[in-house]
Amino acid sequence: MKNNYDKFTFIGNGGDLFFIYVKNIFFSIITLGIYIFWARVNVTRFLYNHSRYLDEPFDYHATGRERFIGFLKAAGIIIVFYLLIYGMTYILNLFIDRRIVSYIIPGIVYAAIIAVIPFILVGRERFRQSRSSWKAVRFRFTGTPGLIAKIFLKGLFLSFITVGIYLPWFYCDLNRYFITHSHFGNQAFDFHGTGKMLAKPFFIGILLAVITLGIYFFWWGAALKRFVWDNTSIQGKRFTTTITGGQILATTLLSALLIIFTLGIGFPWAVIMNIRMYVTNMGLEPGVDFAAIKSDFDAKASALSDGLSEAADALDSIGGMLP
Repeated sequence: MKNNYDKFTFIGNGGDLFFIYVKNIFFSIITLGIYIFWARVNVTRFLYNHSRYLDEPFDYHATGRERFIGFLKAAGIIIVFYLLIYGMTYILNLFIDRRIVSYIIPGIVYAAIIAVIPFILVGRERFRQSRSSWKAVRFRFTGTPGLIAKIFLKGLFLSFITVGIYLPWFYCDLNRYFITHSHFGNQAFDFHGTGKMLAKPFFIGILLAVITLGIYFFWWGAALKRFVWDNTSIQGKRFTTTITGGQILATTLLSALLIIFTLGIGFPWAVIMNIRMYVTNMGLEPGVDFAAIKSDFDAKASALSDGLSEAADALDSIGGMLP
C-alpha cells in the first residue's frame, strides 16, 4: 500500500460467519426456502459491518422483507409475461404455420429480455447503493437505463467491427458510467481512465494469458482492478489497490482446497479469505472533506430489479424439472 493512502481494513472471521450460515441454512429449510432473502441480507450485512475505513464500519440497510416482496412482484411480472407469450403462441398457431411461429416467438422473448436488461442493471445498482452507507451517509446511483443501453450498443458494435480492438475503450466507458453515476451522499465519484491508457496492458494481458494457457488471467484481472481503482476518485482524492495476480491465484487455490477438503464446511472461511484480500489491499488518499458531504437517500430505489433476476432463475429451474 502506498504510504500516503489511508487503508481499508477487514476484521471479520470465519467462525462468526459460519454460525450465520448455519442459522441461515436452518431457517431456510424450515421455511421451505423463503428465508433465503433474509439469509442473503444477514451475510451481506456481516461483510459490510466488518469492512472499515478510518476505523468506521460500512453498513447495509436492506431487509429480507423488502427483498422478498421484490421477488414476489418480479415473479408476478414474469408469470404474466409467460402467460402472454403462451396466449400469443396459441393464437398465432391458429393462423400461421407452426414452423414460422417457432421462429417468431423466441425472437419476441429474446427481444424482451434484451430490452429489460438495462432496467435490471440500473435498478439493482440503485438498490444496492441506496442500502449501503458509511458513517450514516448513504451511497446513491443516478444512472439511467437509456444511457447504459447506448453504451452497450455502441461498445458491442465498435468491438465487432474492429475485431476486438475497441474493447479497452468499451471497458472504460462501462466503468465510467457506473462510477461517475455513483455518489457518496451528495458527492459524485469520478473516473479518469481512458481506452488509450488501458489498450497496451489490456492486449498484452490477453496475449500472455493465451501463452500461459490461462494462468496469466489472474494477473490480467488484477491489472484491470488496479487500473479501475487507481483512476477512481472523490473530491480529487484517488483510490488505489495493490492487489496482485499472485494474491488472487493463491487465494483462489486455497479457497478451493479449503472447501473441497472440508466437504463445504470451510466455505465461510473461504469467503472471509477472499473479502479480506480485496478490502485490505484498498486505500484512499487522505484529505477528503467528509464534513462537506451530506446524506442524500434514494427513496425510490426498490428491490424489484433484484427480484427479477432471482425470479427468472427460480422459474427457469422449475421449468427444467417439468416434463
